[in-house]
Amino acid sequence: MKRNKEIIGITLSGEPKKNKSQAKVSDFYHEMREIKKDVDPYLDYSLDQKNEKIGKFINEFDSSLEPFLQRLYTIILFQEGIKKDLKFKLNLEKVASSANLLKEVSKTLKEEYDAIDKANLNQVDVIIDKIRVHEKNFKEANEILNYLYDAYFRNIKMTSLAAIKDKKAYELEGLAREVNELIRSYNNLEYAYYDTYYYSGDLIVKTVKALVSCFEKGKNKSYAKTYNYSYFLKSDAILNFEFKEWISLFNKFKFVMKTTSNVELYDYLQFSELYQKLEKRYFVVLIFYELGGER
Repeated sequence: MKRNKEIIGITLSGEPKKNKSQAKVSDFYHEMREIKKDVDPYLDYSLDQKNEKIGKFINEFDSSLEPFLQRLYTIILFQEGIKKDLKFKLNLEKVASSANLLKEVSKTLKEEYDAIDKANLNQVDVIIDKIRVHEKNFKEANEILNYLYDAYFRNIKMTSLAAIKDKKAYELEGLAREVNELIRSYNNLEYAYYDTYYYSGDLIVKTVKALVSCFEKGKNKSYAKTYNYSYFLKSDAILNFEFKEWISLFNKFKFVMKTTSNVELYDYLQFSELYQKLEKRYFVVLIFYELGGER
């Protein structure tokens, strides 16, 4: 009688076991809602309507993109203060990649549209097809960004929001890049914070004195009287600077910069350079406290 061969499964050393529950990379991406079969929104448009749509898209897309970019760069700026995971990282990279492409859309599309015959339906349809793709990509990127905000960023502190109020997307982009570079230069956020806490006194004093000097040399002498050194700081000997002191100082900076005018340009440029250096340190402090850091 013939015996059936016995099959023995052997896993070689270093060979991963097959597991049905093993996570795939795709599992870490935000799951988009199932999109119904695409319907061409411009199918019944006449040639004139398509040309009008193209012109409107080129003129208005950048302004529509601005709030999206502001939110994206806010997340990138504060990412070291967020308890993030692989899903956060992958989805943020995906949105940032989409944003880089979307920022060039208006310029590229305008150049292409300027080069075509507006009376040629086939050429116009090529541009319309590209608009359809851009609108879809923007919608998907916006949905992922909404997910990131809801999942990771809903508890951002009011002090952090106040610090970025009125900043344009390009300002947030530059600030995010420089602050993250500063943190990386210390290897981690905690080291960056403690260096900022203990060794910012000299920069703080120089920045305040530079602004006060602007008012002293300016035409409006009431500024110099009202916004003197003691308005900003109690002393010029700063050993360390507490969280509430950072907030108070920058609130005063923002108020004064918003309500004053006619200062000497050269002196203001000197202040502005110091202010930008100090602002990066201020955001290190804010980000540290977003992560729950305390002394």
